[in-house]
Amino acid sequence: TGIFPYGFVIRNPSTPGSRTLPVATGPNDYAGVMTLTFRLPLQSASTTDVFAVVAQFLAVQDSETRMTESIEESQDTAGVRRLRERASQLGATTVTVLPGSPAQSPFVVDYPGQRTICTVRTAGTVASPATFITAPAGYARLGIYRTGETLDPCAANFTAGTAEYAHYGMPYTVTLRSMDRYGNVATLTPDTVTLASSDGTATMPAAGGMTGGSVVRVPTYVTYGNSMLYAKGRRLASEAQMTVWGMTRTWTGNVNTLWAENGDWVENMTTGVQDSVIIPGDRPNYPLLVQNQTIAGVTMTPGATVQPTINLSSFDLTVNGSVALGTTGMFAGTGRLLLGGPPGSTIGGGLSNFDVRNLRVLGTYSVTSNINVTGGRIVVQGGRLRNEKLRIRVRPS
Repeated sequence: TGIFPYGFVIRNPSTPGSRTLPVATGPNDYAGVMTLTFRLPLQSASTTDVFAVVAQFLAVQDSETRMTESIEESQDTAGVRRLRERASQLGATTVTVLPGSPAQSPFVVDYPGQRTICTVRTAGTVASPATFITAPAGYARLGIYRTGETLDPCAANFTAGTAEYAHYGMPYTVTLRSMDRYGNVATLTPDTVTLASSDGTATMPAAGGMTGGSVVRVPTYVTYGNSMLYAKGRRLASEAQMTVWGMTRTWTGNVNTLWAENGDWVENMTTGVQDSVIIPGDRPNYPLLVQNQTIAGVTMTPGATVQPTINLSSFDLTVNGSVALGTTGMFAGTGRLLLGGPPGSTIGGGLSNFDVRNLRVLGTYSVTSNINVTGGRIVVQGGRLRNEKLRIRVRPS
């Protein structure tokens, strides 16, 4: 019903993997092989099934060298590599990639003259296409969609958006989809999917059955860094990288003074070592340390009647980032504040001045207010404390 601008590339049957043909010895010497693959749906009655295929080819002289990455090639790393090598050898001016191709990702090397076509008709006219190459097919792909990612039938790996980081102790939503190789959800295909992780400390949910082609599972991570998330169905498997990163948590003090009490935090989960905290004013309780704690940063915000404070008691609070006490924040107790932040970290603020009993500087800090160390000492141990036109003093209690 029409001429399609497809460019076919042959291969040498005598040399597996080679697309280079020997010089022909005669007009009827054909040393190349071209394989065509297509799919035809079976009809309700076998008498109406297709039993013959006729193809006509029109050879045209084209000033451009064009190639097309098939959907099947795009899902085969070795196939992508071979096609990219061939495009370079032929000096291709245009290479077309089809829906789902990883070549569309900004992290993947482009083909020469790369362009993307989301829908390609395989029957009908340009004005009235009857069938597209992406028509729904069988279940062939188990898709993993992390929080922040959505299904996009045209985008690289059929995925749009950016995966959000997982956070210490927080539930993380993963959507698993049964898909064909063309980016369609196989809504009628039953499957049960099990999750596993290369991170042995992660808590994986129970296996879940697909409903309408998808199922949501919620793993939980407590170890920072990268790991692999594995999804396995009855016959298909997939994997995705997971990254666990710090976040900012806000104190409520709704339960008691215990730092490790999950209910004392808005997120209903206590902190990990890469988390920063916000301690607001006007809370019913404030943290009283009962053991050493390590966090990434501290910010205090004023209250109308009750001002924020952290009671170190006799323990260490290690902060590997900035400390901002606002205009009314305070430290109490005889414990130590250990500062281990990178260059660019700052400390300052507080009720009348930044005031702490014992201060140890292990990182590189600049001060943003006067600093008082009352009844204890200040130690700069392998770090640096920068000050300009402000006062740093140690005074008796």
